[in-house]
Amino acid sequence: TGHSHIWVHAASVGEVLVAEPLIHRLAKKNPTYRFFMTVNTDTGLRTARERIPELAGLYQAPFDFPWIVSSFIKKITPDALILIETEIWPNMIHQCSSRGIPVTLVNGRISDRSFPRYKTLKWFMGPILETFSAIAMQTEEDAIKIRALDAPEDKVSTSGNIKFDRKINLAPSAILNAMLSRMSWHDSNVILVGSSHDKDEEEILSALKSMRSDIDEAVKLIIAPRKLE
Repeated sequence: TGHSHIWVHAASVGEVLVAEPLIHRLAKKNPTYRFFMTVNTDTGLRTARERIPELAGLYQAPFDFPWIVSSFIKKITPDALILIETEIWPNMIHQCSSRGIPVTLVNGRISDRSFPRYKTLKWFMGPILETFSAIAMQTEEDAIKIRALDAPEDKVSTSGNIKFDRKINLAPSAILNAMLSRMSWHDSNVILVGSSHDKDEEEILSALKSMRSDIDEAVKLIIAPRKLE
């Protein structure tokens, strides 16, 4: 057909938002690429459907059993597999690499919390990571961690966080405008914090106190926590 089929796997909404600018850029640079995405969640499916028009196919991720993944590969015939962040599915990776399909990890990250658990599985992780064609981690700290899991030195690089490459519309939405009007905050400096955790909010509130002592204008804060409860 003359087209290269690129399989992109993203776990949920966060990973889909990382994949979005990557696919936009690759599609613009390589018009012959056809992108097929798999996700694990319904919200991820909705987000991908709304935000990534370049997709030739969008599917719920196949269960990571050899025969199921093998059947899916025959369906979409990928020429490459791109895994977003730390989506390491052994059969998905093995079924691709054994067929000569290059596997790449992009925007990789390993949290301090999950790193000890990964280290106990180093004997298992090492051979999987060995099959990757390239591993691009967000930070040098992430790169150090994945090398400690026996990822090949020459395949690991640091690329920064692709999330920051997304074009963000900074104009307030209709909902936010209505909220600002209702609270008479339109003439204030408004800081909007999204997807925050308890510790983040403590640090933000502390920083806000410092800002109020340094500037004369009113500063207002809107917090949209990651977990609504």
